This record gives sequence, structure tokens and C-alpha cells, in this order.
Amino acid sequence: MALDIDDLGSVESFVAEAAQAFLMQRMISPAETNGLLISVMGKMQPDEFAVLWMERVAADEALTAFMDRMDIADVMGFMRDNPDQPVGVSLVQS
Repeated sequence: MALDIDDLGSVESFVAEAAQAFLMQRMISPAETNGLLISVMGKMQPDEFAVLWMERVAADEALTAFMDRMDIADVMGFMRDNPDQPVGVSLVQS
């Protein structure tokens, strides 16, 4: 998923919509699908997105079930203080 997040004021609803989009796509994907890559651009940093994503996962049983099947799930983007260096954050819970 590639997400362009320019409005931090509505980011929680945006993340909820992204989670729903992932859920719908995952439900029609092959059962063995085990990877997710989210690329964030705009004003949100990968670590900020990861916090909101994990909160969303914790609140949704279906999303939790699919995320539990992921061997790799990362969010990639750039940090505000170092926009030239890409950063990845894992969304897989240990």
C-alpha cells in the first residue's frame, strides 16, 4: 500500500480506512499471503503510522487474525529530521 498523508488532523480516520482497505484486499488474496509493505509519504513518519496501525489491529479481530499470519509487515518512509534516509518499522508483533 502506498499512502500519502498530508493532513495530520484526520490521520486516525485515514489509518482506519487504510486498515479496512488492507482487510478487504487480504480477504481476496491467496491464503498463503504473508507479507505487507506500507509506504507512507507526506507529513507522517513511519513510527507514528505504526503506533496508530497497531492500535487499529488491537481493536479489530479480523485485522488481528490477518496480521498474525504475516511473516513480514513493514511500514517504510522518512523521518522529519532526516528526509534523505529511508526508515522501516516492523508491524509484526513478537
